[in-house]
Amino acid sequence: MMINLTHLNSFPKTMRIVIGTLYIVSVPCFAGLLDDNEARKAILELRTEVRKQDAQHTEKINQLSINLTQELAQQAKQNQQLVEEVNTLKRTILDLNNMLIQTKEAHARLSGQLELLVNQQQNYATDLNKQTLILQTQQAKYIEQTANLDKRLTQLEPNNVDKTQEPVAERSEIFDFNSALAQFKAANYLASSQSFTAFITQYPRSELLANAYFWLGNAHYAHRDSKAAITALNTLLRQFPDYAKAAEASLTLAQSYEDIGDIKRSQDVYQSIISKFPNTSAAQTAAQALPKKAVPSVKKIMLMPKKN
Repeated sequence: MMINLTHLNSFPKTMRIVIGTLYIVSVPCFAGLLDDNEARKAILELRTEVRKQDAQHTEKINQLSINLTQELAQQAKQNQQLVEEVNTLKRTILDLNNMLIQTKEAHARLSGQLELLVNQQQNYATDLNKQTLILQTQQAKYIEQTANLDKRLTQLEPNNVDKTQEPVAERSEIFDFNSALAQFKAANYLASSQSFTAFITQYPRSELLANAYFWLGNAHYAHRDSKAAITALNTLLRQFPDYAKAAEASLTLAQSYEDIGDIKRSQDVYQSIISKFPNTSAAQTAAQALPKKAVPSVKKIMLMPKKN
């Protein structure tokens, strides 16, 4: 059988060598055409070509392996970065969640505090309104009492020196007394109380001493110092029980007790005025100040507090 080898040159060299070798091996009848050297040469070339091909393939595989390793390393690095970013994101979300919880708790606390403050403000406003009403009532009462006091004392003391007892006094005493009384009439009650206190200290044996205590007590009362008024008027009524204006002094004393909240002692003094000074304007005022059920039960009492 004849094989047409005219188209062998159209194949690659490696393929031609392989075909030629196979042909030599498989067709012994053509062995004479190629000698041993050529056969060995062809085989060596084939081996060389195969080795070259293997080396190229190995190089390509190694290069591919290197590239793949680099890509895997790059991918691993990117994956690690992604893991770190995810972990950071998780921590951020956790921190935000904690902040949200804390914010809700703080909001709840602030809401509670705000509600408490609103309630306190409402209570303060209510208390303030009550205190304002009380102060307005007290102020109105004070204005009325001061007006009544001025009216009563104006009737009792039209001039400067009290003529009721016709005291005999030195000019310096009269001058100091009139100065203190002028301050009272000018509604400068604090200065008047200070001046009468100085007068009593400087002139302890003055004929005007009883009058000085009387006006001192009224000055304290007008200045809203009810406790000092009680002390001065009790001293007056104890040292000068027959004092001409004892009824008026007792009336101011009763009102002073009422101002400090000692209602029991205030009513006792009112009843004493009705009993000791009947048919006087002071007794009429005392009767109006007492509750209706307390007016008939008139009794005499000691005007000075009991000593311990």
